[in-house]
Amino acid sequence: MQRVTASSHPHVHRAFGIVAEDAGESPRFEYLVPRTFEHRLGQAEVALGELDEAGFETLCLGSPSAVRALIGRDDGRRAAADLLAGFFLDWHPLTHAGVAPSPRPSA
Repeated sequence: MQRVTASSHPHVHRAFGIVAEDAGESPRFEYLVPRTFEHRLGQAEVALGELDEAGFETLCLGSPSAVRALIGRDDGRRAAADLLAGFFLDWHPLTHAGVAPSPRPSA
């Protein structure tokens, strides 16, 4: 597990906080990223840092079609989108608006 804090990965940390707030949770000081997603952290951090505010929010909270349009062929944006989707769907404690944790097995 990789720890993500505001000082280690400021853009990813901010994105996780936005997703968590949207799910009804307060942002945390740190988030733990499972090993299966750790390889996406570096690319995601760079890609999120290059986005303007509107793009950042679209990647965090946008509809699937808006996110796909933003990603295009950019590998870094794809890594960021995959990381955020994994956070929301696979390991965030309040997935699907706080209903229940994902039943998908984790590594």
